Amino acid sequence: MREPASGLGIDAAARAGRLSRWRPAGSPGATPDAFLGEAVTFANDHLPGTLGATLLVRPRTEKDHRAAVDAVVAGLRYGTIGVNCWSAIGFLLGYTPWGAHPGHTRQSIGSGIGFVHNAFMPADDDIEKTGLRAPFAPAPRGLFTGSPSLSPRPPYFVTNRTGATTLQRVTRFTAAPSPGKLPGVFASALAAEARRPPLPSDPPLRRTPS
Repeated sequence: MREPASGLGIDAAARAGRLSRWRPAGSPGATPDAFLGEAVTFANDHLPGTLGATLLVRPRTEKDHRAAVDAVVAGLRYGTIGVNCWSAIGFLLGYTPWGAHPGHTRQSIGSGIGFVHNAFMPADDDIEKTGLRAPFAPAPRGLFTGSPSLSPRPPYFVTNRTGATTLQRVTRFTAAPSPGKLPGVFASALAAEARRPPLPSDPPLRRTPS
């Protein structure tokens, strides 16, 4: 999230749900805190769907406006909130609850009722939302953005030159776990940031006869 220079407001047509368009304005949104508050209200009251929302915020901005960022995560009425990561990671993890924010009914079903996955099995009535967080930038660029980590570029990024190879090796490891397969997984994942030709793809996965 970049701090607005002259502020960001929401077009009246967008408020009516007919158009999603941002325009410069003096207010609301003259400060990051005001912008975030306005964005939460807009998302909750005017955008369809309550499955997932993603918030992108620079580490420096979050440090200076931590209370406002925390208020966004608490205030957004979505089943999964991803801070600097795709909210659908909550679905891909397989064990975090995935579903619409509570409040829908059979008469107004919206994005659905209840949660799937939910491996730790808290009762649906005890779940409000899932919160996810990731570094603002993958390694090694995170060193220059204030969010250092060992996290490589995600394999689902279209700019990841070794994503297909990484996912193939992860799939093989998942199907038949072996410590000997881990070095290949790590080598492929970390090579995504290397400035050299991509690793050759592994042979395509084959269906095992049952």
